[in-house]
Amino acid sequence: MKKIILSTISIALFFVGCSKDDDKGEKCSTCTVSASGISLTSKYCDNGDGTMTVTTGEETNTVSMEGLTFNQFIAALKESGVSCK
Repeated sequence: MKKIILSTISIALFFVGCSKDDDKGEKCSTCTVSASGISLTSKYCDNGDGTMTVTTGEETNTVSMEGLTFNQFIAALKESGVSCK
């Protein structure tokens, strides 16, 4: 009985843990800059080719990461005081 329950839980966790339906495999971070009571939120998505897509409000631009990896870029934003998820 324990083996059946453990197997069922393992299979369920596999399907839940491996689902990529929501983000379609995109690597994205949402970051917010706050100053003088004003907040600006942008979504940064890695394109996998040294560029990223930056969306702020309804405007979207593709920009170069200037030789940085996506993780290095987001870490630099965080070090400068920007809040990222």
